[in-house]
Amino acid sequence: MDIWTAFFYIVIMVAVLVAAYFTTRFLAQKGRRMSSRHILMHDCLTVGRDRQIALIEVGGRTLLVGITNQAINLIAEVDPEELALPPVENAQQSAGGFAAKAEGFLSGLKNAPDKLSKARMEQKRVRREQPAKESDFLSQMEEAIKRHKSQEDDASGEDK
Repeated sequence: MDIWTAFFYIVIMVAVLVAAYFTTRFLAQKGRRMSSRHILMHDCLTVGRDRQIALIEVGGRTLLVGITNQAINLIAEVDPEELALPPVENAQQSAGGFAAKAEGFLSGLKNAPDKLSKARMEQKRVRREQPAKESDFLSQMEEAIKRHKSQEDDASGEDK
């Protein structure tokens, strides 16, 4: 593979990433157009096929509603202080775009070496404890075999 072919592949990869970025932004803007100024959905949970439970805020009231294909039913009115909901400004900013999510992901990578070393130490500790568990398992198996043999011997002794 010559250098021009490698360069071509790199250009294609960059073009795909740029297209994905702009597609994501377009879809995010399309979703924002469908939102309302008076209704804010804090959370939504799918509990079955075509069934959801949503936590919405309307006119300063926080409501828990059940949503199906046929109806929307009020389940309860919820005190927002009990839920510790983020302020409306933070909820809308957390939606952010691709750049905000990428920045959050990259900032999480800063602690990755520490997390990796802790995970490796934990794995080594578990491996050290594992042979003891295996020997316990083997002793349990031997005891079960002995019980089974003694039961067979008892059964054959009764038959005679």
